[in-house]
Amino acid sequence: MRTKQCTLIGTATCFTIQPIRIDVEEAVITGQTGNSLTMLAELDAFARRDGFEDWPEMREFWRENHKAAVFSGVLIRWTNFREPN
Repeated sequence: MRTKQCTLIGTATCFTIQPIRIDVEEAVITGQTGNSLTMLAELDAFARRDGFEDWPEMREFWRENHKAAVFSGVLIRWTNFREPN
């Protein structure tokens, strides 16, 4: 919250941060343990947890908004979300 225009939309607790690699062209998501999601049902479930309808929607969003087909970064998981009073 670095500006006066910023408003709090809620609070949450970060409970894990894990390395992740998402390859939208090869349809592979790899976590820190080296386990990979490659089956469509697994990819769909991941995409839904990230707010998309399914893997094809997530892949299309990625293609339209990012130049690289591969993302390497961190997956942050949150718990205890609360809206402000």
